Amino acid sequence: MKPRPAVRPLGYIPALDGVRAVAVVAVLLSHAGLRWLPGGEIGVDMFFVLSGFLITGLLREELHTTGRLRIAAFYGRRFRRLTPALWTLLGSAMFGCLLFRRDLLGAMSGEVVKALFYTRNVTSFGGGLPFDLFGHLWSLAVEEQFYLLWPVAIILLSRRERWAIPILAASTLALSFAGIRGSGLVLGALLAFLRGNGIATGTLSISRRTWAVLAWVSTACFVIEAVEAWGGDWMFPVGAGESAILIAAVAAGGSGGAVGSLLSTRAMVHVGKRSYAMYLFHWPLFVAVDEWLSLPAPLSLPLKFVLTLVAAELSWRLVERHFVRLRDRAPIAVTVS
Repeated sequence: MKPRPAVRPLGYIPALDGVRAVAVVAVLLSHAGLRWLPGGEIGVDMFFVLSGFLITGLLREELHTTGRLRIAAFYGRRFRRLTPALWTLLGSAMFGCLLFRRDLLGAMSGEVVKALFYTRNVTSFGGGLPFDLFGHLWSLAVEEQFYLLWPVAIILLSRRERWAIPILAASTLALSFAGIRGSGLVLGALLAFLRGNGIATGTLSISRRTWAVLAWVSTACFVIEAVEAWGGDWMFPVGAGESAILIAAVAAGGSGGAVGSLLSTRAMVHVGKRSYAMYLFHWPLFVAVDEWLSLPAPLSLPLKFVLTLVAAELSWRLVERHFVRLRDRAPIAVTVS
């Protein structure tokens, strides 16, 4: 007999796609050089928290429902979700270099290899190129390095459930004090454990009205921080904390009130589903427009965003969604009694 699930299945919540939309728009506006949004980079930390929350929740749900984790299947899902679009980006960059700048082909190849092996957070820009097309992929590298060992960590934490939350809380604080941006991933994991061990099971009772208020407050703080860029070295951990409150409000408080309803609109969900491709393609396109067209800002900004939206739409329709629909076939599993 299968063990009784200890966590409530999260299911699909459209507002969480809306959270992705907020995160990617903040990053794009910041990278576009808009002076009124100098702190938009905290959108990356929002991505981290949401990713840690969702992935940890899915792993815990599988473990508590079936008593095992299919680790090979997990890696397969990560590969299908992230790699096809990344390969499309890198292949397009190599093809463009072959057509227009063959003299840079060797240097471009070196940067592509770093991106392929998810090492952009630990390797510096080679300098052989006059521009860095893949500097933004540091965040993808952090995420993939984290998930390389995270399923094993979930198994160990699940064997000592009462220690999981203190360990994750202490790890989040330690990483934050150390100035490591990946702390948002651990904070998201902590949020998933809190949902399973307290909020979702009823031992921590918070009303829907309270969650709605928290959603408004966290959203307002996130926007203010993105505009003001206050907090110094703590800007990113604080942004992750604000993101965690918003995600908790949406996930545990039903719709999250008016904020959740706004995040669930068709436009927000549409952007959220394409947020990964938007993040992947935006920086190379922004750099290309600046390097090769030299347009005034009133013309270059709209062009950058249009090109990003078109590239993301093509990536989603022609590449990503077809791989996401592939079924798991990996038989390797780790059983936990």
